[in-house]
Amino acid sequence: MRLAPEGNIIIYPLFIILLFTCGYGYVFGFESIFVFIIILFALFLFCLNFFRDPFRSVPKDENVIISPADGKVIKIKDFEDPKTHEKLKLISIFLSVFNVHSNRMPVDGKFKSVKYIKGDFLAAFDHKASDQNERTEITIETKFGSMIVKQIAGLVARRILCYAKENEIMSAGDRLGFIRFGSRTDIILPRSIDIKIELASALGGVTNPNGLCSDTTTLKFVVNDSPEAYPVNIAAQCDDGADDSDGFSEFDTSSVTNTLLTNPATGVMQSLSDYTVSFSYKDEQGASQTAATLPNPFNTKTQTVTVTVTNPLNLNCVVTQNIEFVVNPLPLFERIDDTSIVCLNLDPIPIGVTSSDSRTYSYTWTRNGQPFSPNISGTDSTILIGLGGEYVVTAKTTDGSNCTRNLTINIKESKIAVITRKDITVKDLTEDKNNTIAIDTTSLGIGDYEFAIDDEIGPYQDEPLFEKVRPGIHTIYVRDKNNCGIAQIDVSVIGYKSFFTPNGDGYHDKWNILGLRADFQPKSKIYIFDRYGKLLKELDPLAEGWDGNYNGKPMPQTDYWFKVNLEDGREFKSHFSLIRAW
Repeated sequence: MRLAPEGNIIIYPLFIILLFTCGYGYVFGFESIFVFIIILFALFLFCLNFFRDPFRSVPKDENVIISPADGKVIKIKDFEDPKTHEKLKLISIFLSVFNVHSNRMPVDGKFKSVKYIKGDFLAAFDHKASDQNERTEITIETKFGSMIVKQIAGLVARRILCYAKENEIMSAGDRLGFIRFGSRTDIILPRSIDIKIELASALGGVTNPNGLCSDTTTLKFVVNDSPEAYPVNIAAQCDDGADDSDGFSEFDTSSVTNTLLTNPATGVMQSLSDYTVSFSYKDEQGASQTAATLPNPFNTKTQTVTVTVTNPLNLNCVVTQNIEFVVNPLPLFERIDDTSIVCLNLDPIPIGVTSSDSRTYSYTWTRNGQPFSPNISGTDSTILIGLGGEYVVTAKTTDGSNCTRNLTINIKESKIAVITRKDITVKDLTEDKNNTIAIDTTSLGIGDYEFAIDDEIGPYQDEPLFEKVRPGIHTIYVRDKNNCGIAQIDVSVIGYKSFFTPNGDGYHDKWNILGLRADFQPKSKIYIFDRYGKLLKELDPLAEGWDGNYNGKPMPQTDYWFKVNLEDGREFKSHFSLIRAW
């Protein structure tokens, strides 16, 4: 039988004392020391049993964790680490004085930390001993995750021997330490490990590979693979769809599952045949749903989707991950003006927008699809325009979400009329004396025009024709209905008075052809005859007219004839009356 070296300091001196005592009895007689010899022999046999350290066979299965100690399972507990909030399992093994007190490595691993903690010496079977007794806590990094082995002193055991050193690597079954005379060993495991033992189970029954019977034990733990759920980052989107203010947007979820199960460091994906995946989310109607996959496309408001990955062989082997779907609202803004027309002949006018919520935006403008730079200092929400067209303003959020919304502003053009004498047609000197002025609107401009005669205030009419116009000089007014201005032009209507009264009262004292002016046929010729054809007067078209005298003498009250040779080539003859009213 192999003995633990930790017992040499007790077993060898005890053996020498036993031999010496037996020699003494042999020489002087056993009667006086027989009982003492029996006690010494029993103590020697007890120490041999206590310090035995038989060979231990390590199972070949890589997914097996062996017991760190020989003894009885007195506690199995699920708990949460108060510092890391990690879910763990605790297994406590009580070692009586009849168990093997050599501690073994439960699995291949590397020592992360080794801490010796002073404490009390409560009975090892007391559950308070785990946290209050003198102990050594050994943290081991393994392929199954971090494990902790606690060597705990008992009521009698006062000496803990630990051979672990930080950063040292040991294999499963290697001697980890030794606790003299009764103790307790705890092992703390990840909760995903499946425990195949029960409370009060005795750990034993391992066969020595050399063929000798052994009282060492092996605790078998079945380890099911724990899935990993890696972060899935979904880029936030802006509200979209037919209703871009309902808070919904469509997300591409085709790669969500692969991303969730793929290690970003290695690029290796966990097999879907080994695990089940379920997504918990709210659908478009707000109802809770659970499915193996997310809809694609996923039309959703902002929400947190919980995904669960489970090993079906062990439902405790489960991980959860949250996936955030974020839908950012589009900008809210509106016009601050109602401008729909710009006058090309006037100064540029402002058009602009303002936000209707608390967020801030940047604005960009285009005109007819081409960039249009704001030209009002200190703002990009208002611009000055001097031309019509399709203006599109784009508001963009400044919070990093980069959501945009467009507003189209259609501006028509108008302009004050441009009217010339070529646009005017005058019918005068007609037999029915219905003088008319007609305006050709085809070349006036792009505005919407209305017309008045002799009064800028009006009344105005839509029809560009004036009838029964008195002879003389008239002013035609052309007003743009879009308030771009009023154009005017003087028009000559040739005609005459059918009578005059040269009595010096200031009314109708002189006679002349009407409608002639320095800018209207000033070279026309006017001749006045008596009823017998005698030439009485040749009038200057630009003078005041004939006063009714011939050679300084008043002409009698009667009818007189006249002839007009207009500068435009027309000739006209008629008569008028001279009336002497005294």
